[in-house]
Amino acid sequence: MTTWLLIIFAHAGALSNSDSNSMTTAVFASEVACASAGEAAKKMTDGTTKVIKYRCVPTGIKEKNT
Repeated sequence: MTTWLLIIFAHAGALSNSDSNSMTTAVFASEVACASAGEAAKKMTDGTTKVIKYRCVPTGIKEKNT
């Protein structure tokens, strides 16, 4: 099974009076888990001027069966 890389980019929205951004990554065992984490991250900005965008991409690295 191929692992999935979550790429999260957070930045100040158009209505913000500040200037900030950040980026982070995390590896997940499935596309569903990756997308779920991305959606959870987006919810963290509800009611703020921050914006979170994410993408899940396959890594091409096979997960070890342990």
